[in-house]
Amino acid sequence: MKAILIIALTTILTSCASLVIDSMVPIRLSFSDGSAGECNIKNKYGKWVAQLPGVVEVRRSNDDLKLVCTVADGRSVVSVIHPSPQNLQTLVLSVAVVDPTVEMFNKDRSYPASHVVLIMPYQ
Repeated sequence: MKAILIIALTTILTSCASLVIDSMVPIRLSFSDGSAGECNIKNKYGKWVAQLPGVVEVRRSNDDLKLVCTVADGRSVVSVIHPSPQNLQTLVLSVAVVDPTVEMFNKDRSYPASHVVLIMPYQ
């Protein structure tokens, strides 16, 4: 009986942080001049296509997020978004419940909530 209780308690506690820290993160993207366009986005976990301005959900990673974008008028630009450590409150919760998936799945890293892709004015 004790073994079942310990296993159940361990399962509940270790899965809690996984529910709190989603593996996907939304990022609001736009061009610096307000143009519309499209970006092909990738990191080591996946590839996504986003219409700008707009929001795209990408997989958390400790890897840079690389954007190759095309403005509706034909201009193109490359941009990079660097990951940063997750907020302290979420990390403390994760450590407190000993969630092994936090570091394994890069849930301790996140991208900013928004990113402006700098683009030269059309000439």
